[in-house]
Amino acid sequence: MHKTKLLTTAFVFLSFQLISAQSLSPDELAQMDSTQLAIYFQAHMRKVDSLAKIDYIAHEYKYLNKDFTIDISAHKFQKTMKQYEYIPQRIRNYNDSLSVVLMAEFNDSDQACIANLRISYSWQRLAFHTWQTPEEAKAFAAQFGITHPWRMNEFLKDEENTNQSIVEFFNNLRLKVEKETGKTRLDNLCRKELLNNALRCNPDRIKAINKRREEINRAAAKGNNK
Repeated sequence: MHKTKLLTTAFVFLSFQLISAQSLSPDELAQMDSTQLAIYFQAHMRKVDSLAKIDYIAHEYKYLNKDFTIDISAHKFQKTMKQYEYIPQRIRNYNDSLSVVLMAEFNDSDQACIANLRISYSWQRLAFHTWQTPEEAKAFAAQFGITHPWRMNEFLKDEENTNQSIVEFFNNLRLKVEKETGKTRLDNLCRKELLNNALRCNPDRIKAINKRREEINRAAAKGNNK
């Protein structure tokens, strides 16, 4: 009975830690025993599941405009960088800056990460899932009045969506993936699984990854020769 009470108390405490503050540091986690870690990660999963239910595309942000352009003062931006120990040299583009802005917005790394993934989800990324060009993916979404690629991603994954255009799209996508990979029985996959399979074996995506690797290797070799 005493042990059960202790575990319950620990669960409540760790759950509160996750809800009211940042996730625990590696040093804090290292001090936990296996039971405490199990309780902590269960609470953490519940927290992340809860945060994932928020609509980050429709959310009203303090430091982002409706089109997700950044609107934050230099002082607040620099203060957030310092508070969360960002490395200035690594803030090189919009996505890097977005991560800082979302930490200023939420003061929570899990929530900032989820929001970042959804806001920055691009038409190119969707096109890799759907085996279209970004322009084709955007035009396809426009047929349903959808203007953000993440919204279209969610729309496509909805198993209850019986729109004939969507049904035909998945039939065609399944045939394309089967032809490219030689795999069969893809009709057993749900829509989300099929889209993920299509992403992994998309020949355009594979070419883009290989090209990027070559660029990185050339840059590294050039740096070593200096």
